[in-house]
Parts: sequence; structure tokens; C-alpha cells
Amino acid sequence: MDILNTAISAVTIWILEAYNFLISFYELLVGYWPYQNELELKYALLIFIAVIVIAIVVIAVVVGNTKKRKIQYFIDGVLHSTEKVKYGEKLNFPVVEKEGMVFDGWYTGKKRDKKYLREKLNKKGNVKFYAKYKAIGEDRVVTIKDYAEPSVVEKTIEQKPVNSFLGKLYDDIRYEMLGYERASAFKNIGVVRKQIVAEMFERDGVIHLYLALDPELMREKGYKVTTYKEPEFAIVPCKKEVCCEDDYIEAIKLIKEAMVLNNFIKCEHRRIQRTQSDEKTRKNGFAFFVKNEVIATSASDYYKLLRAVVLSYSLASGNQFPKDLDNKMILKIFKKDEQIFLYLALDADREGLEFVGYDKNFADTPAKFEIKVSESLIRANQLVDKLMYRFGMEKHPESAELLIDEEIKTNCGFGYRIRH
Repeated sequence: MDILNTAISAVTIWILEAYNFLISFYELLVGYWPYQNELELKYALLIFIAVIVIAIVVIAVVVGNTKKRKIQYFIDGVLHSTEKVKYGEKLNFPVVEKEGMVFDGWYTGKKRDKKYLREKLNKKGNVKFYAKYKAIGEDRVVTIKDYAEPSVVEKTIEQKPVNSFLGKLYDDIRYEMLGYERASAFKNIGVVRKQIVAEMFERDGVIHLYLALDPELMREKGYKVTTYKEPEFAIVPCKKEVCCEDDYIEAIKLIKEAMVLNNFIKCEHRRIQRTQSDEKTRKNGFAFFVKNEVIATSASDYYKLLRAVVLSYSLASGNQFPKDLDNKMILKIFKKDEQIFLYLALDADREGLEFVGYDKNFADTPAKFEIKVSESLIRANQLVDKLMYRFGMEKHPESAELLIDEEIKTNCGFGYRIRH
């Protein structure tokens, strides 16, 4: 109680001092104000106070954004590690493996009910993250998020049908996704721990489908899609809304595009049981993804992965192109120490890349892109897909070869030419 009274007294004294200062400042202005107009003087004083308040707010915001937050990581309720990160900076999530378990991500809240999907800190205060694991038996190539199996009571004959026309489209899209598996060359290594290819859910009478595709490239191909820029969908930014049969037909084609570009192939011999979803299941949503056991971490890994992707392309059957393009170099890749340089026959300005066409060695491949980390490798894959499409190529991930144990030289490279 004494502490509270002391604090109230201190604040009261500070307010009185501030008031006396403003009165003194006002009287000083009255003595020196050139027009001797009290109304104008009051306006000037109000403007002065407003400027001071705005300055204080700006300083507080700047200081708040530059202040480092305390980030704590807990595993099984025990503090594992701590770091300090500024607002907007990248978080250094620790990866801790547990025998017989699969890491499922970092969650906020002790109940681990809200998964944190961002790479950068977007919270103002200190944050506590809690690791979540699943048994290996629960980890599947394809996972339904928050799936709720109807109870025995819900399955009685009195229950009304819950699979509407839209529900049937949802189930058919899900069934289509389940028919794909990763091409054998890409089963041993991936770019990210969790490779998401597609997500969907039904809300407000519409199926929202998000795919790991370049929306701009898909629009070039004639698809009616939009770009979704929210951070939680950064991996699957290509959005397609499905509410009729025509939308469904295009969605199936887009799924094939996404699967092929992400190195998945249709597995005809795979037996998938068809299920009928209810409204709650569709609202919770469905995700198609793979968890990679081995992640590319070195320049040699990046080089091998990108080379396999490039060499999986060939000229589309029946495609016609000018004879002057025959034997044309459209792509070059060089590895120098721990850096990889990609040169493409693309418009550098349009793609936001460095122009190096002034060098005669890169006159045919004037757009330069440097690969340093896994995120830039994802961008490199998108650029290769765009390049190959514009030169009439098509991808065949089943024909790709990826030699994991191959030793890559410190300095090496290769090129890709168009041939009949």
C-alpha cells in the first residue's frame, strides 16, 4: 500500500511539473508573440503540444520495433533454449529429434493448439514456443488436418445426408491428390522439412484450394487463379476457388501441374479408399504434404537437386519451334565454392534479376540469379519452370536422376540446350 501511495504521489508531482512548464512556456510566448493575438497563440501552443506528442509516439514505436524480444523454446514442458529477436527478424527455430517420434512444429500456448507458421517474429512481446511431436505411425505422406471422425450416433439412419454437391467435389479433389506419390529420384532429399503441395477447405459455400505453384505462370497458361499473399500461405500462393463443375475440372488440372512441378507422379496402382466428408471435416480442411527426413544444406546438395530438376525437362511432344532455336543454350549453372550461380534465357528486368547480357559468355542467358540458401533454391526452381514453359518444354519427374552420394567438385557447372 505504501508503494502504491508513493507511486501516485510521484505521478501527481510529475503532472504538476509538466503543467507548470506549459504555463511558463505559454506566458513566455505571450511576451514574445509578434502579433499579440491570444487566439493565434493558443493555436500555436496546441500545435507545439501535438508535435511533441507525435514525436513521443514515433519514438516509442521505433524503440518498440528495435527492442529485442525474449523468445523461449519448450520441449515437453522444459525450457530447451532462449534467444532474443527483434520484431520482423527471422526466428532460429531449434530442431530436436526424439526417438520414435516425428517433429510436428512449434506451437504457441501450453495446450499447443495454435501452430506458428511464420518464419519471422510478428508478435510485440516476449513469446514462448512449445514443441509438438507425433508418433511415427501417425506420420503419413498425406495428412488431414484436425480430422473429426463422426461418432456412432452421427452414423445412425436418422442422420441427414451431409455430403452436398460441393461436398462431393471436395471429396473428389481430395481423392485425386491421394493418387500421387513422390518420384523416386526425389524421395531421399528435400529442400524444406515439410514440403506442402496443396491445402484446401470449404467456407461460405466455396472450396478454397491453395497450391504450391507460381500464380503468374499459371495465368500465362490460361488458368483462372489469383495470388494469395498472406504469410501463412506463402508456400502455396496460387489460389483457386471451386464452386461449380467447371471450377472442379480446372482444379484437377491445377493439381496435376502442382504435383509435377513439385516432383510427384500419379500412382495408378495405389489403392485409395474413397470417404465421404461432413461439413465439419471440410471446414477444418485438408493438406497434402511430405515430411523430408534429409534436408539439402550445402551448395553441393543444392547443385544436385537443381540439376536433377533441369534434366527432368524435355521438349514437349509435337511441339514446333523455329529452327534457329535448335541447339540454343537457355540455361547455365555454375558452382563456385559454396555459391551457385544460375543464368537463364529470361528477361532480367521482368523477373527482377541481375542483367549480365553485356558479357558475351552470357548473351543467350542474360538473367543471373544467385543461390545461397534453401529459400533461394525454391525461387530458382520457379524460374526454371517458367523458363522451360516459355521454350515449349514439359517436365517428367519420373525420368529424373538424383545421385545423393555423388561427390561434387568445388568448381563445376553444366548447361542446357534445346534439341529436337
